[in-house]
Amino acid sequence: ALAAAMLFRASPLRATNLRMLRMRGEGAEFDVRALGQDSRLRELRLSIPGEQVKNGAFIDEIADDDLAPVVVWYLKEIRPRLISDHPFNKPYADSDYLFPSTSEQPMERSNFSKMFRRACIEVNFDMTMHQARHVTAYWILSMDPNAWDEAAALLGDDELTVRKYYGWMNERRASKAGREKLQQARKGFRKHRKGEYD
Repeated sequence: ALAAAMLFRASPLRATNLRMLRMRGEGAEFDVRALGQDSRLRELRLSIPGEQVKNGAFIDEIADDDLAPVVVWYLKEIRPRLISDHPFNKPYADSDYLFPSTSEQPMERSNFSKMFRRACIEVNFDMTMHQARHVTAYWILSMDPNAWDEAAALLGDDELTVRKYYGWMNERRASKAGREKLQQARKGFRKHRKGEYD
């Protein structure tokens, strides 16, 4: 739940950046110490230096204010259970990472991906973490077909890359609009009538 909330309420991060987020310590990318002291706070900042991001783009986002309650719930209810009450007697280390593992390192890549996918399937939504980035672009372009630069900025990509991977949306939309115009034009002709089957 927290991973999905981060992806759709803070930034559509790549899986590597999300699983390696540090929540405390020097250089923490998602510092939540103030939230731990006052759960009423609503402004959370996500800040990842470009050298940690695949395409070198610096990520600096203020999360939507509805992310904070999810983070508080995770920090109070879920993360402590992973550390002290793990059901398979493999407690996680209370490291600086938001998503801990059995060592002082971030959660293992395959485990993180499996957990995310399993949780999505549990709520009848089959989605990988990589697909979450696609969903973000899809939603933006569904709301505004001309929002290429906004989608690119949020994904941390350039506009040409976004057009390359999501141009099909415009083609489908243009084709649908063309069919609708053709249907309207046909209705304008008095001689047009639907065919009949024998």
